[in-house]
Amino acid sequence: MPISESIGSLPVLGLIYNYGPYAAAAFLFLINPGTGWLLMHIEARVGGTPPGNRPHYLAELWGERVFLPLCIGCAVFILQKAPVVKDGWYTHWLWHVAMLAAGVYLSYWLEKGALKGDQYTLAQEKSPAKAWHTFILPFVFYWLASAAVPVVINFTLLPIASGGVVAGLAMFIIMNLMDQAEIRKDPYAKTDAHMECEYSPEFRCFPRDAY
Repeated sequence: MPISESIGSLPVLGLIYNYGPYAAAAFLFLINPGTGWLLMHIEARVGGTPPGNRPHYLAELWGERVFLPLCIGCAVFILQKAPVVKDGWYTHWLWHVAMLAAGVYLSYWLEKGALKGDQYTLAQEKSPAKAWHTFILPFVFYWLASAAVPVVINFTLLPIASGGVVAGLAMFIIMNLMDQAEIRKDPYAKTDAHMECEYSPEFRCFPRDAY
């Protein structure tokens, strides 16, 4: 039985679990920081700052590129060895819908706070790279959260893989805390991580407050 069925994943979204740990880690890397990096290059072609010349958050540089892929890869490794449980509460579709809804709310809450705190402007929130990150965050949260319970239940099956899950998640949290500490110290330290973009009368991007 595919992992997506054994843990009750939502249709399509659960496919990330079915093709092995390396494929899951690679997919998470490509769908989140990989796509964001590509969109930053597109922004640079219409006036924005190239991604290599922008300030970057540690959560993006290391958390999303290294530690979250490590976490999901090790989680899938454990799920491959886990016994099938068809009637666990964490396999119910309502649980999975709730995890996706929690991800949507988390993404909304983070961006609302970023706007309120002047971390980003509305024009930055509408930039392709930032909009993609806002859009994909609920799914990334879902992929990690929906697998959490069966992974924890089967933690002792593969101690090394379990250590990878803990290390990946812990380091991602630490990267975020370090970013937040820097923002508290200087709220505008990395405001140019995303460009301001306009879509009318033509698509163009530029550093914050450049015009």
